[in-house]
Amino acid sequence: MIRPDCNLDFWKERFSIGLPPLFLDKVRTKIQDRNNGSILYGNLTYGDLVSRINVIALELCRDIKLKHQLKKKQSSSRKKLGSFCRDFGFITPPDNIKKDKKEKSHKKKS
Repeated sequence: MIRPDCNLDFWKERFSIGLPPLFLDKVRTKIQDRNNGSILYGNLTYGDLVSRINVIALELCRDIKLKHQLKKKQSSSRKKLGSFCRDFGFITPPDNIKKDKKEKSHKKKS
């Protein structure tokens, strides 16, 4: 059953509100960038909304994959640099050492 008011702006906005909050912010800013700073839900169809959400989701997934690949590459290049330094008698650069955070004791007020 289809509601007679299904194409009202309210329902289109409500459709996008169902997205995770941070992803929703990204979707809204992308749509606003394309429409000179405003979102005109009256001019958008549900198909337009879905296609824009899919494009932004694919961009986000690609960015996450690229960051992961870059992190792996940096790790492997660091290992290669270490073996290079050992082969030529140089001091191996130190690993990134995380400083232990001192735990602060919180006193309860009575």
